[in-house]
Amino acid sequence: MPEWTHLGAVSVARADALDALASLPAASLHAIITDPPYCAGGSTEAARQSSRGMTRTGQAVGGWFQGDAMTTFGLCWLMRSLALAAGRALVPGGSLAAFGDWRMVPGLAPALESAGYRWRATVIWDKLSPGQGTAGVRPRHETILWLTRPGPVVRGPRTIGTVIPARRVTPATRRHPTEKPQDLLVPLVEALVPEGGAVADPFAGSGSLGCAAVSAGRRAWLSDGDPTHVATMLDRFSEPPQMPSDRP
Repeated sequence: MPEWTHLGAVSVARADALDALASLPAASLHAIITDPPYCAGGSTEAARQSSRGMTRTGQAVGGWFQGDAMTTFGLCWLMRSLALAAGRALVPGGSLAAFGDWRMVPGLAPALESAGYRWRATVIWDKLSPGQGTAGVRPRHETILWLTRPGPVVRGPRTIGTVIPARRVTPATRRHPTEKPQDLLVPLVEALVPEGGAVADPFAGSGSLGCAAVSAGRRAWLSDGDPTHVATMLDRFSEPPQMPSDRP
């Protein structure tokens, strides 16, 4: 079982995502807000598996999903398994909010619904500027699937729309390659988690969700399988968390 390190309102563990959720008390979470591997490294399954993160022998380079190495089916299996594990840890009516690439929505949404959730909305993160690329249409958004467990929907005191504008974390300040900005995470936490409630992220990376939770007066359970990221979180929360400099 994972060993949790408790640092004030934030608890951190090095653990597989499913093991981390299985170790939490039943009905102890009001929401899970997580940023899993997107599997967006190509427009076909073959392209995803042969993306920059895989060697010719099929081994991942720099991490088990570096370069979006999983297939669509792999991601759907993983996230449905996570949703089933999360169902025990969530209170009735609690939320599961999962970031994802737009290509994954048609497969991922029904996979999560089949685990006993209701798909409530697709939230759009508007990054306020287009991404890299030479195509005529360059992406400037990511999606967040919001689902809830059966029961009266648990919510926080804040109401948000389905589009959240927030600039990317700058390369000079981010602690993780896919770190999400506080201007995005704080509204999600305040909308989905009641004051004093608890939220978890089983793909926590550098722990940005923990910073958002603490700034909003919530508790956070953060886990990741990468020891480097866990060390970053332990360092990050060894002192009272400060809001990142990119938040006005």
